[in-house]
This record gives sequence, structure tokens and C-alpha cells, in this order.
Amino acid sequence: MSSVMLKFAAMLAMSVDILMRIVLADFMCLAVPNVAMAQLGTAKHMIFENRGIDPS
Repeated sequence: MSSVMLKFAAMLAMSVDILMRIVLADFMCLAVPNVAMAQLGTAKHMIFENRGIDPS
């Protein structure tokens, strides 16, 4: 009984691990570039505004 439970737990852990990696990879691919671009744009905007230059 315990060996079956152990196998089941191991399978569950593996599938959860794979799922988390896929979700994390998707999140990284989607979110990180967008956040980086947004922060870069904001920083550039602030720098230009501080200098009194029109960013566009």
C-alpha cells in the first residue's frame, strides 16, 4: 500500500514540477520583456522630462 502511495506521490510531484516549469517559462517569456520595456520606457521618459527634452 505504501509503495503505491509513494509512486503516486512521486508522479504527482513530477507532474506538478513540469507544470510549474511550463507556467513559469510562459510567464517569463510574456511578462519579463513587457515589464522590462515598461520600466525602460518610464525611465527614459523621466530622464527626458528632467532634462526638459521632449521624449517623442
